[in-house]
Amino acid sequence: MILLYTVEALVPILTVQLVWAAAMAMRKEKERHRRMAIIHAASVWGSYILVWVMMLMGHAFKGTAAKWIVDIHQVIIYLLPALLLVQAPTGLKGVRWVHIPLGVTYVILWVAALVTGAMIFLSARGYM
Repeated sequence: MILLYTVEALVPILTVQLVWAAAMAMRKEKERHRRMAIIHAASVWGSYILVWVMMLMGHAFKGTAAKWIVDIHQVIIYLLPALLLVQAPTGLKGVRWVHIPLGVTYVILWVAALVTGAMIFLSARGYM
């Protein structure tokens, strides 16, 4: 269960960073958006590596969620860091016509990860 608790602690932090970066983008504060987006990307990759290391150490999620929910969630959470690798250069180079649709896609996938993650969490707690 330590893996579940670690992920539970990281998700709100990453979500606040994402909302903050999006708010800066909506206000057209490019430099502040850039800084927060870099912090968010580094945090996502750091948490991804932390969870991966914990899984290598033998920690496992022992939930009762339906397999299809877990499968969808895993596909999404593995897409997010990869999407950041494509999105970061477009943002840093100012290629907005690519960066903005990628950003929207990233946010949609993030919300889907939150929903499926909540379903897994609720199943592990016995609420679903």
